[in-house]
Amino acid sequence: MIDQATLDKIRAAVDIAEIVGEHVPLKRAGATSLKGLCPFHPEKTPSFHVNTALQIFKCFGCGAGGNAATFLMKIENIPFPEAVKRLAERAHIPFADTANPEEQERTRLRQLLETATSLYQRSLASSPAAARARSYLESRRIPKEAVAAFRLGFSTGQEVFAAKVHPALLQRAGLAGPGRDGSPTDRMRGRLVIPITDDQGRVVGFGGRALDDEQMPKYLNTPETPVFHKSTSLYGLSLAANAIRKAGRIVLVEGYFDVITLHALGVTETVASLGTSLTDGQLHALKRFARVLLIVYDEDMGGNDAAIRGLDLATEAGFEVKIVRLPGSKDPDEFILANGRDAFLRALEGAAGSEASDAVGGVVAVSLFDYRVEVASRHADPTTLRGKQAIVASVLPYLARVPNAIERHAYVRRLADHLQIREADVEEELAKVPRAQERPSFRPEPVRRTPAAAPASGWRAESLLLAGVLAHRPAAIQALFELPNEAFQTPDAARLAARMSALLQSGESFSVSSLMDEFQDSQLALDLLSNAEATEAVAVPASAGTAPAAPTAGGSDAACKEAAAHLTEGWRRRRLKDLQRQIEQARDPAVVARLLEAKQQLAGSTR
Repeated sequence: MIDQATLDKIRAAVDIAEIVGEHVPLKRAGATSLKGLCPFHPEKTPSFHVNTALQIFKCFGCGAGGNAATFLMKIENIPFPEAVKRLAERAHIPFADTANPEEQERTRLRQLLETATSLYQRSLASSPAAARARSYLESRRIPKEAVAAFRLGFSTGQEVFAAKVHPALLQRAGLAGPGRDGSPTDRMRGRLVIPITDDQGRVVGFGGRALDDEQMPKYLNTPETPVFHKSTSLYGLSLAANAIRKAGRIVLVEGYFDVITLHALGVTETVASLGTSLTDGQLHALKRFARVLLIVYDEDMGGNDAAIRGLDLATEAGFEVKIVRLPGSKDPDEFILANGRDAFLRALEGAAGSEASDAVGGVVAVSLFDYRVEVASRHADPTTLRGKQAIVASVLPYLARVPNAIERHAYVRRLADHLQIREADVEEELAKVPRAQERPSFRPEPVRRTPAAAPASGWRAESLLLAGVLAHRPAAIQALFELPNEAFQTPDAARLAARMSALLQSGESFSVSSLMDEFQDSQLALDLLSNAEATEAVAVPASAGTAPAAPTAGGSDAACKEAAAHLTEGWRRRRLKDLQRQIEQARDPAVVARLLEAKQQLAGSTR
């Protein structure tokens, strides 16, 4: 468990606007409000708001809401203790989650990987055995500043054992494995070592580059461990994150040295995917920073099925995807070394602004659609009838998933021109594609949550009254003290009401953000708390047989009193029914008399 004092200290030291602003571009929308595009659902009109006074966020499109810890939990897909730990690290506040053995294990592994990184760096700098590694870096024109920034190293095979830890821990960290004779061996032995970090800059694994032709494979990665997952890792992301936000685009390359060289020459918005196939986990990590994705793979990327599936995933995730090809150069780092930084930047800027396939200074920017057509044309002859049919069949599933009719028709026209066939024929074949293959609507309907445990009218009254308490409305606080807890039919609302009542009566301070930490297990409570700033008009239904009450400005004293009266009336009716049931079931005359007296008193108080 994380003690409340530590939570309060961490909460006071962080600003939610800074936390959210690292993932979402925000604009001022009022004295205490910022807004931007929601990172949790696709949208074109900002509905995501950050309240700096309450230190909470709320999306009025998808319903997501919470405080700084909640935001990190959702954006990073991490549990509450990990989110709090990251906030503590950010605020330089000592924190240890001693109750979580899995996190303790991950901490030990990261510390061991950090030690190994330092030892590998030392070997690269001074070991005679690393001379060929130093020569290799010079041959690739990697400057010393980049060697230091990316913490490159070399393994003589002894570094990881100098840490004096149990071989089993070395194996769990992915550092060592059984050799030919069965004894533990450094996996990176004899290789140039490339540390792989997470988005916080913590070393989670390594890539090893062979320096001898007989060394196979050419590149070797750390196996899956509790801290390293290839499908969610991106090389260079921690160093590229700020540049990506500033540039508004992601330059995605294939190799470690593409990243290192491009960073060294000032193209610092570059990351590598640790393979040609993008994954959902990698796209989720990238989407926090920008939505324009420029793919700069080498010429022999080949258009394999795995790579194309990854690009399709990127499009479906809401990225604007462009393929930037570099003819005449095998790798992006070779192109920038041969042609210079300015030429490479012009290529990127042309690619980002192009709507179709365009040539920019000898570099070709290709839309994902045109790239698919190109790949299909490699496998079928576009000059023959059978080839035309095969190319159209290959591209149709992608066309069916394009949500915008104007964009889809433009692609149909380009495909028809490329194959020298009629647009109407392509449209006719497209109409045959089963609707099940089409992508779901790009923007989901806004989520409206009403708990099943209570009528909608009761929930509106409960949420209005509790919002009034959070806003320190005297009428709401007074009503909370007077209402029996049973007046709240929704269990989570009753829990929240009881907690706030206890805090108020004891004189303890609390805030919306602090309550969110306590109620992390209740999405309903989080929704109510994140709506604390809302001031929508709420009409509280009247009693049976009377006209409904007119809508009252949410958050006013009058509205809070009206909500309390509605909850009180509902509770009295339920209590009267319960007393009547007990009277009918009772057999003891004394018990019946006592119940009748209670019922008469309660019935009289309603008049």
